Amino acid sequence: MKKMDDDKQVVDWKEYWEKLSETGEWRKDALNTKARLSQLEKRLLTEGATSFGSALMLGVLHKRWEKMRGIYKAPPEPPNLQSSFKEWNQRAKEQT
Repeated sequence: MKKMDDDKQVVDWKEYWEKLSETGEWRKDALNTKARLSQLEKRLLTEGATSFGSALMLGVLHKRWEKMRGIYKAPPEPPNLQSSFKEWNQRAKEQT
């Protein structure tokens, strides 16, 4: 079991990994994993992003780290806002 700053023992590892993800300490953990990282990925994890493209790559690395730790949550599906012309036409007639 790991101890956190407030001396609370963390039983649930997911809670610990989520805390790492929120504080930005995930980069150090990602560097210490046994995953094969390229030189570019190592530089991004140590120095951070310097451009929009490198920020996108850093986001991909973060998502990969979350999936590896089991804390990734897929974004929810967007609601179905599609309507037919027939429905629209009926509503237009009702309003006039």
